[in-house]
Amino acid sequence: MCNCIQKPNRDCATRRSRGLAVIAVLATIVVVSTATFEDNTLQTADAQAFVSVCDRNAGIRDAILAALTSVSNCANVTAAHLSAIITINAANSNTSALAASDFDSLRPRHLLLSNNQLTAVPTTVVQLMTHSTLVTLDLSNNQITQLNQNDFSGATYLRTLQLNGNDLSGANSLNKDTLDPLTRLEHLYINNAGVKNLPSGFLDRLTKLDIFEAKDNALTGLPTSIFNNNTALTSIVLSGNSLANLNKDTFKTNVRPLTINLDNNVLTALHADTFQHNIALKVLFLSRNKLTAINRQWFRNLSGPMAKGTAHSPKPTLRESRSTPLPIHLLP
Repeated sequence: MCNCIQKPNRDCATRRSRGLAVIAVLATIVVVSTATFEDNTLQTADAQAFVSVCDRNAGIRDAILAALTSVSNCANVTAAHLSAIITINAANSNTSALAASDFDSLRPRHLLLSNNQLTAVPTTVVQLMTHSTLVTLDLSNNQITQLNQNDFSGATYLRTLQLNGNDLSGANSLNKDTLDPLTRLEHLYINNAGVKNLPSGFLDRLTKLDIFEAKDNALTGLPTSIFNNNTALTSIVLSGNSLANLNKDTFKTNVRPLTINLDNNVLTALHADTFQHNIALKVLFLSRNKLTAINRQWFRNLSGPMAKGTAHSPKPTLRESRSTPLPIHLLP
């Protein structure tokens, strides 16, 4: 046997070359085998991951079948079918909990879960919002008692959120940072939910918010800066609360054409500058409060429809308070 280190020669060089070639071939086999093994593993995992629609939450199963026109048997629904569904309507389905696999292969744009027995935003819904372009989420009329900080952590595409009819009356029901990820949200509805206060900063990140409704709650006041960053608002509905007064700067940044509904509160007076910045104010509802007088100087800067009148109301008016026998007009 030759010593290739001590006595290098042509035979040693040849053997060395052949040895390296063998090693290269073996390495290639190992790489190919590993890649093939990984591919098979992924295919096996995918096959195992798909949960039959028949084995999912009954409300989600029925919503899937209702959304599909070409399949009537849950056993025949494939991942391809699920990925094409745009709306999942599982309202009124007696759902109290959702499993992690209920939304497998689903990427809906609209998810309707109203009138169920959910007590929190389901984790599987949070995950769905993170991995899809969900734009509508309706959780109205459930039994949700608290919005947690991470409930909407991945919901960057959400445009409409409905939380009406839940029980958000607790002191910690609304976290001031909960809605921060919803930078594209345009419509927010928290009506008839027992809300007693809106945390300062609660709406700060919602710069595209167009409609905000929090009517028929138990609000007694509003943070001074609650709408400061919501310059796109065109409708604010706060009727049916217990608002006794408003800070003069509450609406100071809302200069777009705007409707404000403050009906059915307990307002006794308004600061002279409350609406001075709302030059394009369209409609202001103040019915059934405890106002005893309206000073037209409150609306001295109006340049929108309320100042000019409309075809239906040549002289824009505020409806009188039920406790006041005199009609109240903005203009003589």
